Amino acid sequence: MQCAIRFENNNQMILTGIKEETMSREEFFEKNPNFQLTFKGKNNLLVMPFDIKLMNSKIKFMASNGFCYLKNTLNKQVVLNLSIWDNSSFIMGKNCSFNGFLNAIASENSNIIIGNQVMFSFGIWIRTSDVHVIMDIESQKIINHGKDVFIGDDVWIGQGASLLKGATIGSGSVLGYGSILTKQLESNTICSGAPAKVVKRNIIWDRQSMHNFSTNSKAKFEEQFEFDKKENYTNEKYQENIRQFHNYSKKVHQAQVLEKPEIAELLLQGPLIIKEKRQSFLQKIFK
Repeated sequence: MQCAIRFENNNQMILTGIKEETMSREEFFEKNPNFQLTFKGKNNLLVMPFDIKLMNSKIKFMASNGFCYLKNTLNKQVVLNLSIWDNSSFIMGKNCSFNGFLNAIASENSNIIIGNQVMFSFGIWIRTSDVHVIMDIESQKIINHGKDVFIGDDVWIGQGASLLKGATIGSGSVLGYGSILTKQLESNTICSGAPAKVVKRNIIWDRQSMHNFSTNSKAKFEEQFEFDKKENYTNEKYQENIRQFHNYSKKVHQAQVLEKPEIAELLLQGPLIIKEKRQSFLQKIFK
């Protein structure tokens, strides 16, 4: 069940998974006293679970026709500083997590789309636009247009990393500390640096903390780690999947206001950049 809380100029907040028939605006903000929600335009839509905990978060719709779609995180806590401009979207899948503020600006008719089980460290920035105009003198045309940012499933974004317009991270990958990413990162890889470059392929990462690991506990972890239960993604159709995802994401902007949540849900359930699993060596042997 869900309920809609309406604001001026056809701006709406839809709360999902709610058992009660209605929840008033006052009741919602009593549960989230440190949450700041701003609507400066019209026809903006915010969709999120009714029991989400917005920890000192800010969601600002700076123009019109913006869309924000949030699924619940691992601990139901969201630490987000988000600005959404005209005809732009921010979509985040389920079971993500935050160690500190995620700063994001979706603008210039572009999308930020984040898959499931993404782990964000501290001080991360995501932007779809350079903001200020750069023009070619000869052609007299703008040359720095905004671009979508896509993050696949099961991705770890390290502390202080920045994802700028056009950044794409395949599922199962790691973006290292302080990295600046503007290009495409394949699945199951580690990428680091400014600009970010691939430093290791064919990796799998895990949320298990190593702060208190000894040599023996590392050896035990390696011995007991179950690779077949971890997602291992293929890069064989990487470019094809990205093209399909770009085309599909355009439907978010083309849809009517109340059609957008359904499209976002289908998008998150479908192939987000790379979702085709590579066969394990055991599957190949016993095929």
